[in-house]
Amino acid sequence: MISHLSVWQNGEASASKKSEILDIALALRERAPWSIARRILERVGLEAGHGWEAALDEIRFRDNFDAISLDELYYLYFQHICCGEKSTRLFKLGESNAEVLRLNLRESFKLNRLKRPRILSSLAKAHVEPPQLECAFHDRNASVGVFSSIRRFEERVPIQTNDIPQAAQGVFAGFDEIIAIRAVMYQAYGVIWLPDNSDLAEVRIDIMRDETVNAVGQFHQQMYAELHSRSGSSSIISPVNLFGAIKSIYNDQTEGNLMELSFATTTGSVKQERMRSHESLRQETYHVGGIEALSTEIEPFHIGVRWRRQEPGVKTVTAPELYLHGNLSQIGTPNAQLHTASVKKVATYSDFDFVRDKLLEHA
Repeated sequence: MISHLSVWQNGEASASKKSEILDIALALRERAPWSIARRILERVGLEAGHGWEAALDEIRFRDNFDAISLDELYYLYFQHICCGEKSTRLFKLGESNAEVLRLNLRESFKLNRLKRPRILSSLAKAHVEPPQLECAFHDRNASVGVFSSIRRFEERVPIQTNDIPQAAQGVFAGFDEIIAIRAVMYQAYGVIWLPDNSDLAEVRIDIMRDETVNAVGQFHQQMYAELHSRSGSSSIISPVNLFGAIKSIYNDQTEGNLMELSFATTTGSVKQERMRSHESLRQETYHVGGIEALSTEIEPFHIGVRWRRQEPGVKTVTAPELYLHGNLSQIGTPNAQLHTASVKKVATYSDFDFVRDKLLEHA
């Protein structure tokens, strides 16, 4: 097999193209929805098949990768690191602090590649690590810093009592199932994104399975500390308030398909609605009828919306999603605050930019 320079940071000439493609596929399996990962693999000419095992077997048993662009696959993976399955906050820095941040990131532009990803099986004995700058670069008219960390979540694993050794089953008499908690360590990324022509910085962090709201909040605080330090700010930088976007998006009938909605009414009730199909709550009979029966407007505090979009010259239709998770206590509160949005099912920079622009339009 022809040797080449590795796509990872500090690339070596002896790297195997096949092994690097497999590295990216395994990393995608742990972090990307299958619908997104499949699109990435197929875009470079890999047969994704039906599910992860078929896709991985296609790579493991394939002999010739000459037609596969490893650089393109890496760049698509890199876009997912920067945009895919993210919790995001926006910060208005001011021109002087924004310029300090750009200069700070620019000093690390020599680190313009990610390190080889660390998958779950290699992190069993790892320890929690705070975010460290791993990669910095200039792309799409923005200065970008990518921070890697090791995070921990608790996985709940159901155990059937029949699977317990016979000698110990008496201890659990009367129980049909036991829930065991297992600590799982994984590599997570945080991103600072600052456009050239704006002082609005974005902080994006991974949203991983089974993580609590507190865990996500803690990682946001760690990334905020990086933003604050690297921008040279002498005062607290407040994130942009996104709460107003909830009602604005709901009221705009043209904005995507409404998948989830939680709201309060003046009659004292609280409703939580969710569509299981790809249709919109805005056209759902029960929701429309209930709203029409009220004499006053509802007060939404949680929303999930999906858009269908197609880029010029691209056949594939994407379906990026935005979630704004407010809570009931914010209803009626003067200047209610919501600082975090979740962006999911994003395949490319273009998808993320589309959702971000919608968020800013309505905030």
